[in-house]
Order: sequence, then structure tokens, then C-alpha cells
Amino acid sequence: MSQKNHSFLKLSFLIPLLVIVLLSATRSLAQENRKTKEQQEFDKFQQEITKGYSQFSQRNDSLFLSFLNKSWKEFALHEEQAKRRPKPIDQPSVKIKPDSAQGAPSKQMIEIIDAEKNDDPQESDPLQLDDESNLAPDNPGTTSTMEFFGHPIPLSKVSGSLSLPSISTANIIEFYEKYLQNKELIANANELIREGKELRLNDWGVVQLMMIASEYYFSTTNNRVLFTWITLLRNGYDVKIGYDRKQIFLLANLTCKIFSNPYIELNSQRFYIIPLPGQDAPTEGITSFEATYPGNTRLLSLRLTELPALTEYPTTRTLIYQGDALQVQLSKSLIQFLHSYPTCELMIYFNTPLSEKAMQSLDKRLLPLLEGKTEQEQVNLLLEFVQRAFPYKTDDQQFGEERYLFGDESLYFPFTDCEDRAVIFVKLIKRYTGLKAIGLDYPDHVSTAIRFSIQIPGDFLIFEGDNYFICDPTYIGAKPGMAMEGMQHINPIIIACE
Repeated sequence: MSQKNHSFLKLSFLIPLLVIVLLSATRSLAQENRKTKEQQEFDKFQQEITKGYSQFSQRNDSLFLSFLNKSWKEFALHEEQAKRRPKPIDQPSVKIKPDSAQGAPSKQMIEIIDAEKNDDPQESDPLQLDDESNLAPDNPGTTSTMEFFGHPIPLSKVSGSLSLPSISTANIIEFYEKYLQNKELIANANELIREGKELRLNDWGVVQLMMIASEYYFSTTNNRVLFTWITLLRNGYDVKIGYDRKQIFLLANLTCKIFSNPYIELNSQRFYIIPLPGQDAPTEGITSFEATYPGNTRLLSLRLTELPALTEYPTTRTLIYQGDALQVQLSKSLIQFLHSYPTCELMIYFNTPLSEKAMQSLDKRLLPLLEGKTEQEQVNLLLEFVQRAFPYKTDDQQFGEERYLFGDESLYFPFTDCEDRAVIFVKLIKRYTGLKAIGLDYPDHVSTAIRFSIQIPGDFLIFEGDNYFICDPTYIGAKPGMAMEGMQHINPIIIACE
């Protein structure tokens, strides 16, 4: 073939290829232009929404401040204590052979209708960032690092002075107005809200986040309270403040009761004092306000449907069962977060998951023991495990006060009592058997009951049409279907468990 023909063939091949490349490039450019146009339209739409929300937020702040100026009054303080059960100093044990009870006829058949369910209407997440969310501080490189239960969070420093000279309604309103003028502070507060979502914080976690962050912005407690209050208020929470002669306090409207924290009553609702670290609770009445922030506000929920994603600081607890040591892996940062909780209603503890790290540690020991056993044998083994592997002491002996523990706390602290054991036993039942469990809140005791797939002999109660057999993780030697002595004829409050 001649060189001329060869060149012609090469050219014939390259021309169509070049056309294809040019068409592809043109098409890509058109798509990119269309994409850019769509992005521009979206950005414009977002700016309009932001502008609309900005005007809405400014109007809300203006209305609220006008209400706030006129609605202060004196409120009496109330307080409710956690139920103080006369718990035995020593862990109770079965005085008769448990097998004799298993063949006995059912002693307790009580139709229970009302139950403490984990009904929290705040399912949606109405939290919104302020319109200045796209603003960055003027000195973004000037940062410090705050420690949130061991988890590092960078904070940009804020310029400008913002301080309460003395406690008065006029000065509080002036502080609020200066907060609104400080774009850096608002941008940082918005960034904290975003960080809270990244860490999967519940409402209590968000409150703790703002309280701890306030220590990095302000040197005095009253200023910290005001920052926390305004930030939570403007992000949709139903919170207030109150003050006495010396201190300002954060007040929160909660979805459940907490105990030992003073509260005021306003429109048949309780606003509990949530003290900042180092704050002493007031002993007399406080001055607060009746005004409500315009728009939708949410009650502060203590539910923990998922655990926060904090930096883990591993720690180990050793449990002894059947003569063997069981090493349980835990996160100290999670324990610290859980221990920040005020003592609240038992349903919160019963419906909070155990950490996966702890459960995997338990799996190594418990799964081989449970393999091949019947349903009743599995429940009996888990019951015996909690009865014997967790040393017993009352809350007064361990903490000097009544204090309920989350499951991970029970695995961490050296001692547990009846409600702590009931909480962790329900978690083990759910993971290893899949059976439905409920908590039983007696006047002097906390226990559990299990819905078996087959009928077994022993003590039971009827809940939602099903038989639930008593399983007491505190009563040493008790088998499924055996209630603690003296509890057979007492109607407990039922705590539904998810």
C-alpha cells in the first residue's frame, strides 16, 4: 500500500473520531451550563428562603422582646423527689427451692391497662439555623477547642463585648438585643447546632453542648445562662429563664418528669431549673416571665433512641459469672454523658439502648452459653447472670441519693440495685431472645415480666391481652414465673419497653 493511501486511511479514521469528541464536548458543555443554571436557580431559591426566614426570625425576636418587657412576675418553686423505695441493704434471695414454685398454680392474674409508654410527641425535628448560618466569623483561623465529654470541637473566637452588668429585666433584654447584633456569636451557635446533629445528640445533649460551649465564650455564670437560653429559644425549644437576687437560671419545659430539680408552674406546665455546673438551686421563689416565643416551640425530650457518637475513651469492667471473668468494653465518654442526666422517669432508662461495644463484649461470653437452649432455659440463664454477676448495693449506699442508672452505667459502676438490674435485664432479653419484656414499678421494688411464646407455670400478669411472667433480676435464685416474696398481690405500674 502506498504512503498516500495509508495517510488517507488514517485521515478517514481520525475525522469521525474528532467529530465524536467535539460532539461529546459540546454535549458536556451544554449539560454543565444547564447544571450551572439549575444550581444558580437553586441558590437563588435558597437565598429567598433564607431571606424570608431572616425576616420571620427578626419579626419573632422583635415581638418576643416586646412581650418580654411586660410579662415578668414572681413564681413559687416546687420540687418532686424520685420515689424512695425502702430497699433491703442486702440483696434478697429465695428462701425455698425455686423448682417448687414452678409447678404451683398462677398466683397473680391482674389486667393492667394503663402503662407508662415512651410516648413522646416530638418526633419531628423542627430545629432551624438562624439566617446568619452562612456567615463565618471574621477571624476563622482564630479558634480554640472545647471538650464535650472528651470529644474535641473547634470553636471560633468571638469579638465584641457581651456582658450583663447586673440582674434586671432591662439588662436581660439589652443582653438579648446585643446577642442579635453579634453575627459571629450567632454563626458559632449555628455551627454548634450542626455539630450536635453530626454527633447524633438528643435534646439533652444539645442543652449540654450549649452549656459547655458557653464556658468558652463567657467568664460568668449568668452570661453563660443567657447565651444558652437565647440559643435554645431561637432554635425552637420551649425554654425560659428565672432569677433571684444573685443568679439567673435556665428553665426547660420537658416531655417527662425529672426529680430533685425545682420547677415553676405556668399554664399547667412545669418548667424545670436546669443548673449550669457550679450553680446552686434557689431556695425561695424566682422571677420569670409568661411570654412565649412566637412560632413553633418544642418541649425538651430526654429520650435516647440512639447513643451519641462521641470520641471513645475505652475502659473495661470485669464481671464474674460461674467462676469466669468477663471483660466488658465500655466508653468512658459515653458514661460521662449518661451520668450528666438528671434522675427522670424510669421509662427513659428502660428504652435507652446499650452500646454496641458493651453488647459485643457480652456476646463473647453469653452466646456460647445460650446456644442450644430452650426459650425458658435462655431466660433463666440471663436472669441468673444479672442476679449473680452484678454486686448489689442501694443507691444511698453507692451515691448517697436515689439515682437510676442507664444500662451502660450499670456495667460501669461497681454496684446496682433493683431498677438498674431490671433495665439491663430487659436489654439482654431483647438481644438474645427477642421476647417482649416490660418493666414493673412496684411501690417498694422494680422488676420485669416476659411474654413467652409458650405458657409456663408461675406468677404472671396480663398486659394488652397477653400473659407476662414475672422475672426478677434482683431476687437471687428466682426462676421465670417467681415474684419476690410480698409482691404477688401488689399491682405494679407497667413500663412499656420498645
